[in-house]
Amino acid sequence: MIPPPITVTCLRHLIGCRVQYQGIPCRIIEVLEEGPILVLQEAVCHQAIQPDQFGKARRRAPQTLEVNVQDSSGRISPAFLALGVLPLLSSP
Repeated sequence: MIPPPITVTCLRHLIGCRVQYQGIPCRIIEVLEEGPILVLQEAVCHQAIQPDQFGKARRRAPQTLEVNVQDSSGRISPAFLALGVLPLLSSP
């Protein structure tokens, strides 16, 4: 049985879910259509210095991470599988 394709619409249902990424507690905050890519925000209190558009340090902000849903061959990426959200996806 071939699993249904993962659509951006399905991925958007994951926004707000808490996940572990490489041992770091995170929350899914956005889905980028190109890729597609999940954008995660660290849930821990430590904040990184965020540069402005010119590269100058301006403020402290929670660290964000990007996880590709598919690898370069079009298969589900190991990083996405490690998040454990595949069972949460529903059809559009």
